[in-house]
Formats: sequence, C-alpha cells, structure tokens
Amino acid sequence: TDVVASQKCQLLVLSQDTYQDKLKGSGEQACAMFCANLDAITRASVVAWLRKVKLFKDLGPDGLAKLAEVAHFRSLAVGNTVLRQGEQVNRLQVVLSGSLEVTCASEAPGAEEGSQIVVGKLVAGDFFGESAILKPDDEHHGNIHLGSTASLTTKAECLFIYFNADEMRSVFEQMPEVLQQIDG
Repeated sequence: TDVVASQKCQLLVLSQDTYQDKLKGSGEQACAMFCANLDAITRASVVAWLRKVKLFKDLGPDGLAKLAEVAHFRSLAVGNTVLRQGEQVNRLQVVLSGSLEVTCASEAPGAEEGSQIVVGKLVAGDFFGESAILKPDDEHHGNIHLGSTASLTTKAECLFIYFNADEMRSVFEQMPEVLQQIDG
C-alpha cells in the first residue's frame, strides 16, 4: 500500500504478521474474514510484482502463486549494508525498487586493508543470493556453504521481496517445475 502524507505526521507501521496475529487472536469471525482477505490481496500483489522480475518471467500462474505464499517484503533506507562479502547467503532477494552498490575487497598491491572496489550496481528487477536456493549437497558446489562474493549497500531507499532458502526449497519439492524454470 502506498501512503501519501499531505502534512507532517507520524505513522505506526506493524508487520502484516503482527497485525494478523492480533486480529486472529480476537476470535471474531469478521476478523478472521478480514485476515483471509488481506492474505489474498497480499498474494495477488506479490504475484504482480514477481511477473515483472526477469528471473520469474517464464513461470506460470501456479508457480508464481506458490512463490507468493513464501515471499516476504523488506525495505531499507540509504546507506544500509544488505550483505557483506563472505557472509553466508541464506535467502534469494529481488530488488523491487531502489538501487544497490556492489563492492568487493580490494586485493590490489599496496591497497589499504579494508578498501573496497565498486564492481557493479543492482536496480529494480535484479536479484541476488540465488546460491541460497541450492541444497548444501548440490552437485554445483558440493558440501560447501557458499558465502557472498560481494558486499551490497543501498544507494537509494530499496524495497525487496525475499525468499528464505528453506521455504523456497519446500516450494521446489512440491513443484519441481518452478526450480527447472529458475534454473533455465
């Protein structure tokens, strides 16, 4: 949902999970119906977003709907580190809006310790962390838990859809064609 303020205001934002937990706990039928409608609206919005992402462009409606069930949203302000080089990757993230700077540690002779080199930029529609969806015993990387090959820092306010590795693997077990499409 987009919120536009016409004057200075304060806004309290609750996560959907927190909000629904409070409503569902009330025992009211109307609250349960509201939560079910909110879930349906949210999934439809996620499916619409996923259709725009090149990684998922060839997935059919069933695959997109399954992914929408395990999708999470995240937003970050400018200057936040999203992932550090060498850190274990545990989720696939898709940039919905904003931009990120991709940097790597400099290994140039004479470079100061800790210095970084800008190697790229990610924008809306780009994704990272795809190695997280591989199983630890996957033939592509053996029993090694892969770490990030670069650091990512927000250069503009960013909105992401992300998928935790275990939840996404569960989708693949139910619908192997989703993995085949992504692998392609």
